[in-house]
Amino acid sequence: MTLRPLAALTLSLLSLVHAADQAAGVPDPAAVRGALLEAMRAEAAGLAGEPVYTPQTVAPWRTPRQSEIGNREGRLVDRVADRILVFSELFAAEGDPTHLEEAWRQIEALFDEGLWPDWRDLAHQGDPAGLRTGDLGAALAVAWVRLEADLSPERRAAFREGLDRKVMQPFLASVEKDSWFLDAGTNWTLRIVGGAGMVAAALGDEHPRGEEVRAYAAEKMLAFPEKLGADGSFNEAPGYVEDLDALVWWISFCAPREPDAARRAAMEAAVGRLAATARWNLWVTLAPGRLVAFGDSRPERPGRSVYAAAVAAAARDGVVQWLYLTHADRRLRDPRERVNPRELGWLDASLPPEDPGEALPLATAYRDEGAIVVSRTGWDLSPASTDVVVAAKAGRESNHADHDAGNLTLDVGPHRVLHDLGKPSYPRDYFSADRPRYYTDAPRGHNLLFFGGDDDPLGGMRRGGAGSVASFENAPEAARFALDLSAAYGGDRRVTRQVAHLRPGVVAVLDAAELPGAERVRLRWHLPDGAGLATRTDRHAVVATEAGGQPVTGHLLSAGPFAATAGRHAWAPPFDTARTGEKLEQKHEEYVQLEAAGTRGVAWLSVWLIGDAADTAEPDGSGGLRVTAGGERLHVRGENGELKID
Repeated sequence: MTLRPLAALTLSLLSLVHAADQAAGVPDPAAVRGALLEAMRAEAAGLAGEPVYTPQTVAPWRTPRQSEIGNREGRLVDRVADRILVFSELFAAEGDPTHLEEAWRQIEALFDEGLWPDWRDLAHQGDPAGLRTGDLGAALAVAWVRLEADLSPERRAAFREGLDRKVMQPFLASVEKDSWFLDAGTNWTLRIVGGAGMVAAALGDEHPRGEEVRAYAAEKMLAFPEKLGADGSFNEAPGYVEDLDALVWWISFCAPREPDAARRAAMEAAVGRLAATARWNLWVTLAPGRLVAFGDSRPERPGRSVYAAAVAAAARDGVVQWLYLTHADRRLRDPRERVNPRELGWLDASLPPEDPGEALPLATAYRDEGAIVVSRTGWDLSPASTDVVVAAKAGRESNHADHDAGNLTLDVGPHRVLHDLGKPSYPRDYFSADRPRYYTDAPRGHNLLFFGGDDDPLGGMRRGGAGSVASFENAPEAARFALDLSAAYGGDRRVTRQVAHLRPGVVAVLDAAELPGAERVRLRWHLPDGAGLATRTDRHAVVATEAGGQPVTGHLLSAGPFAATAGRHAWAPPFDTARTGEKLEQKHEEYVQLEAAGTRGVAWLSVWLIGDAADTAEPDGSGGLRVTAGGERLHVRGENGELKID
């Protein structure tokens, strides 16, 4: 078999018949502002008089195990911080003394060593300050400014002493230790350094080292935008872009209190510079607010993009305003969501949103960090969306990344078709050399090629390996792109992935490898539960599933023989335990696998047909689509275009 170069994938556009549906209009910014204030009042009413939160709090929004071990995990600390902020902001706005008392009850509990002896998460105990130090410190800095003038001298002194003991001293100890996160350029930097900087700015001259910490935080925080991709790509997996909240919060709080004019100007300018990353955020957003699940992410966790309100205002960017307002409208309609008290101060109600359907194309390619390419049929992010979104990546993010160069996902509205599995709770050795032993990190847990036997958890991929986007083009009716993944793998392998999205419902993926010697080659596609192999031969397998009632059919084709099988993942000892001691949840995620043994090369074509395309497709050529596999010629023809691989 002779494998063709990248240019061998040709797309002939036959007609211009598809017009992508666009999302409905977004709400008026002023209406969102009013709804946010009402939501804060409603949340305050529900919390008034309720027991304060402690690490032992039992609640439906945290797992029983977290309560049992008294952890300070993110879900708990987010609730604590928001509770303090809601009451503090409402007291500052309306002057109701019951709001002050409610805020103080939770603040006092946080400073009580019997209730909260340690603010750090049990999974992250290696440094004096941790993520929760920064998260709680930031909320308490705002509360200090809102409440301190109305506190009794005794409470004021207790508040100041608590901030020193629980935030400033652990942070200064981390600086003395030169903790890794101080210069990491990750969400840890933003949240811990930013939170300490806010406390220093709040206390001002009332802390003997306040100016030292304020200046130190400014140096680290203002360096962060330089760590983002030159094209706006975020430097972590998409699920972590929300942590830009911490940078924007630090700036919005500290800039008005910054005595140095040059530093203050740099802070204010930094917010507007985030507009390109906010647009990257928009591209990786799916219905109904989810984010593309590449890397160390949680696939079903909705995005919020609260920071985008401040970025839109600073950059006067209507598309970023649309992103914020679309998320805000969804959150305000969802009883499971909570208002973020920060956004009231960030939203500029005078800035009109700009529909991305009118401002942006339907596909784009980023070249930095994860090198993510996205093709979509529209910008409807509502739960009723039927938009098809194809996302692939060639690179590897600087932080919170998997060994997933080349991975591809497919979503139809809110329904996942080709899955990225995300990550489990942090295993106890997730940040060690054994991380690829967990399938959610390794190539075998992603939709891509891998090589060799099961004794190599990296499947032939280099540790930290990354490829590049070799080509990209887009037209209204179709997009196509090619990823050169050779550099991601070791052993002089030449590996490419070529993708064509014929809008709306045909996605063709050609995976090819030229190998220096004969070896085992596998490709997995991770699918919804219940999907399975409908038919299979040694050159053609058919997968059947659905997305929101729409049929989805996958034709998996090869110019040479392969074996097609179905399987499920499972954690196996000793790589099956979370950092906090409990066993990882067994989800038994489903996949279909193609395999060729002892080969020096493969060319596998996977054609995914959605909706009407799947309904009418027949491998013998009847209906609106013909799929043929013979020799070295694979041919797919649809009413919107034709794909030939010769």
